[in-house]
Amino acid sequence: MATPMERLNIVRQQPGNGVCAECRDNNPEWCCLNRGVFLCITCAGIHRRLHSSIVRSCRLDSWKHHMVDSIATKGNLKAKAMWEANVPACWLPPSPNSRYVVKEQWIMAKYDREQFLATAGASRKPYMSGVKQGILYKRMKQSEVWNGRWFVLADRQLSYFKSYHDRTAKTVISLLHMNVTLNGPGLESHPNSMLIAFWDEKIKKTRHIFVYAEVGKDIMDWFCTIRCAKISLMREMIPELTVEEAAQRATWEFSIWGNLCKTPPTQKKFQKRFFVLDKNSLRYYQSPYDPYPLGEIYLGPSVRGFWVDEHVPDKLQHYTNAFMLHTPSRSNGGFPLLAEDSGSKMAWITALQDTVRNSKRPAAKTEATPAPPTPPFDTHSYEEEDTTFTPNVTTVY
Repeated sequence: MATPMERLNIVRQQPGNGVCAECRDNNPEWCCLNRGVFLCITCAGIHRRLHSSIVRSCRLDSWKHHMVDSIATKGNLKAKAMWEANVPACWLPPSPNSRYVVKEQWIMAKYDREQFLATAGASRKPYMSGVKQGILYKRMKQSEVWNGRWFVLADRQLSYFKSYHDRTAKTVISLLHMNVTLNGPGLESHPNSMLIAFWDEKIKKTRHIFVYAEVGKDIMDWFCTIRCAKISLMREMIPELTVEEAAQRATWEFSIWGNLCKTPPTQKKFQKRFFVLDKNSLRYYQSPYDPYPLGEIYLGPSVRGFWVDEHVPDKLQHYTNAFMLHTPSRSNGGFPLLAEDSGSKMAWITALQDTVRNSKRPAAKTEATPAPPTPPFDTHSYEEEDTTFTPNVTTVY
């Protein structure tokens, strides 16, 4: 007769059990006994905090036959059918790379608050109203100080005020020209933080606003409420748009971000900058926390003169991790870019090539999420090129 551990390994190989039931990470080695699901180590730790989940290691703990019997009658697929029977479109299930707060709030909403059950009513999902107001702590533009601000989401826009009593908003952001993400650059300083990105019409630049909530549930409620409001607005503008299509377009994560070195137009010295690839907008900053970019490059399809090349001019051959980004305005030379290591180089080349390959000119009358006005040229540089450094050829660059 097979041992309990041998039987458990057979159950782990059944369809659906080969990934974490929460974040879909591969080869989960933990199990929630009473829920009947297999978990990665991070999600298992969150389940332990619920105090209603009995968590055991599939490798390190001892198992009895009756425990395996309990798991064998459930499994990830059956649990999903029950606990995720009615997930609102404004919710985004976590991925293996999601931040801790995203995984935590998904698990708590799923099991502790039972928001995704087939019988869960609207009273359990306040974010479905698409309207919200409250305090979020906003990072100041030029310092590391975070100040409490009164935010209001209503009437197709997100506004924030210096205090609850103020009548004039400091900033008003159109939902259609706004993106929010819980997984992006500059969010490392606080576990419950969120990035708001939008087109600032006054100064014609993309702006980043960093905010955080005191508790994880509140920042997730803000995120879901914004998504719900935007999904409703998009479907109001384009009635033929399905809920699923609107949800897919409502918000998005940046393709890639991190440090690269670039050269000014003189191409004599390299500058270290923080780059963000946001759809077809490649922006670079002095630091990840800057509200405005130093410059933006709007990428288009290859037929318009955009392409990426890992081969560099002879004068840059000694930089192993250099590559070139070619645009119409730099057709005679392109933008030399320098990654930190070979892995980063290939990641950037792949992301940029994918963007160029998938680029197309948007049709303004049919686009569900109208894009902000695009500058007339592919490159807008705002920076003064006086903060430069020359990388040592012996470094990892």
